[in-house]
Amino acid sequence: MVRFHPFYTYKDVVGFLILFFGLLLLVCFWPDLLGNVNN
Repeated sequence: MVRFHPFYTYKDVVGFLILFFGLLLLVCFWPDLLGNVNN
């Protein structure tokens, strides 16, 4: 029996960290990038 728990946990944690830091960069450095600042 192959245990997949460590592999999937590692994959999910890495994906979450990449998304979190990407969102953090977007919010901290380019907060007006996705909004209409002329409004």
